Amino acid sequence: MKVFLAAGHSSTVAGAVSQGYNEAQVAIMLVDKATAILSNQNLNGRQLVVVPHNLDLVPTINWINQNCTDESHDTCIEVHLNAGGGYGVEVYYYAGSEVSKQFATELLLPLVQETGLMSRGVKADSTVKWGRLGFIRDTKPLASLIELGFIDTSDLWVTLDKGAMALAKAILRSCGSTFIDHEAIALKEAQAKAEAERIEAERISAERIAEEKRVAEEKARLESIEEKPTEPIIETPIIKEETVVESEKYELNINDFKKAALGSLYTLFGVIGIILVGFAQDFATGSFNISALGFAIGAAIFSAAGNLLKRFFTDAK
Repeated sequence: MKVFLAAGHSSTVAGAVSQGYNEAQVAIMLVDKATAILSNQNLNGRQLVVVPHNLDLVPTINWINQNCTDESHDTCIEVHLNAGGGYGVEVYYYAGSEVSKQFATELLLPLVQETGLMSRGVKADSTVKWGRLGFIRDTKPLASLIELGFIDTSDLWVTLDKGAMALAKAILRSCGSTFIDHEAIALKEAQAKAEAERIEAERISAERIAEEKRVAEEKARLESIEEKPTEPIIETPIIKEETVVESEKYELNINDFKKAALGSLYTLFGVIGIILVGFAQDFATGSFNISALGFAIGAAIFSAAGNLLKRFFTDAK
């Protein structure tokens, strides 16, 4: 299935002329740009075929008929610009054919929506001054003729700016398809990829900075340990408490007691000696008193024993 696309008039027949442009020139530009736009679009199995731009009306009709391979499913479209000081877009169809009218209606909507130009509606070809349009009547496939704005009004600048995209979207709609903005999708994907790469780069950078910080902190910690002077270890002397075992304490007390007893005996013998010397003298003179001697010796013994006991109990404490 084919979609034939033709620019009205030809490179040798200008058509309407206004504002520095001629109709054929603008129509060829629109067809070429629309073809480029459609090169990566889905036409639902249809093949877009551009009619050579050097062919005028009758040669164009003949060329389409010769290259048509499926009259029941092929379609053809011719692009023109209107003239006469008006505004808007209109599409012509084969008068009396509902199929042709429906085809024209499918083309009109995207043309108006994309350009923003006024809709002049779909019109039967029988309404033109010639009573028919050869491109619609004489071509074998289903045909429509588009008047995409007026060349002699402000419509021209809109058509130059938005007409090619409008034409491409109209052809897609007639094929049961819609326009896919591959450039916008590619741009969006590129932006998403760039954003993902930016996020990943930031993550890697953050991890690198964190690792560098950790390494620096660990290095500083180790350096501070190495630089810190070693404090001498001062050993605290352990004071051992002397534990006196009861048996040793007992031995000490016995020894002291022995020493005290021996001292007391020495004292006692000394005192007794003195007493005996004294009594010996008394005995020589005849004044000896045995009772006094016994009392003196007893007193000396008692005194020595008392001193000995006092010393013993004092040490025991």
